[in-house]
Amino acid sequence: RTGVTTLHIACMNGCDLHTVQFLVENKCSVNALDEEFKKNCMFFACANPATSLEVVEFLLLSKANLEAKSVFEQTPLHMALR
Repeated sequence: RTGVTTLHIACMNGCDLHTVQFLVENKCSVNALDEEFKKNCMFFACANPATSLEVVEFLLLSKANLEAKSVFEQTPLHMALR
């Protein structure tokens, strides 16, 4: 998929807090959208049960948009409820 960032991949794979912090501190945008589904990293973090609450909290503190809508009109909260 195009537009997928390193941060997207980290969140898809349930990376630890230190990895996510490193990526954000080194200019990975928390609100970059993948081109196909228009999802930011919060979608992937919330969809993955392996993602820690600390990672989600860090992304929120880093201004990740929790109200972003995908092409399916879903938000990261929809993903968390699956």
